[in-house]
Amino acid sequence: MALPVSLVLSGDGEGAERALRGVTQELDRGEKGAEAFNRAAIANEASIKKLATAQAIAQRETAQTTAQYKAGEITLEQYNRELLQTKTRLGLVEAEHRETANALKQANAVLGQTPGQTGLARAGYMQLGQQMQDVAVMAQGGANIGTIIGTQ
Repeated sequence: MALPVSLVLSGDGEGAERALRGVTQELDRGEKGAEAFNRAAIANEASIKKLATAQAIAQRETAQTTAQYKAGEITLEQYNRELLQTKTRLGLVEAEHRETANALKQANAVLGQTPGQTGLARAGYMQLGQQMQDVAVMAQGGANIGTIIGTQ
């Protein structure tokens, strides 16, 4: 049969408030990280579509330029110039896509750090709960308050 025990600890609770503020800040940081990740993912998806369109256009232009050259409609110099322009336009879209993909990777990395920090705060709360249980058990057992404080 368990005996009802009431344990009153005096103090200002500053440590608990500080820990709670820390958890709240980490959760806010995690929320902002998730929002940044979502924005980066949306931008990356749009960038993929833009890149796919640019690749299709470049392929079509290259085929058209090649056909014109083979038919003798344009000179080798014109052919090379057209190919260079097509590759340059495609290269600009590819560079933009790389930047967007890197932003997504960075947002993902930031988001990946948040759960660990929040988890550390949660572990601290769990440890506090276990210590409170230890204090209660020792108090039930009749231990001296000095002994209880010394062991915790």
